[in-house]
Amino acid sequence: MLPGEGQLPQLGRSWEHYKAAKAPPREVIDDIFCHMRADMTFYTCEERYEEAAANVIDTECKRLL
Repeated sequence: MLPGEGQLPQLGRSWEHYKAAKAPPREVIDDIFCHMRADMTFYTCEERYEEAAANVIDTECKRLL
């Protein structure tokens, strides 16, 4: 469910939905407590590949949804 007053549950189909989805209880990855599903997704890339990495992240998040 997207944040905000009066929001109704929706089928997740976007990065905004993925960011709004709560992580499983007590989910910890690499000593980081994950509150939301997006906290569970980590990517790194070399400089100058940021745009390509952003496209991969967008595609992966849509696949996860």
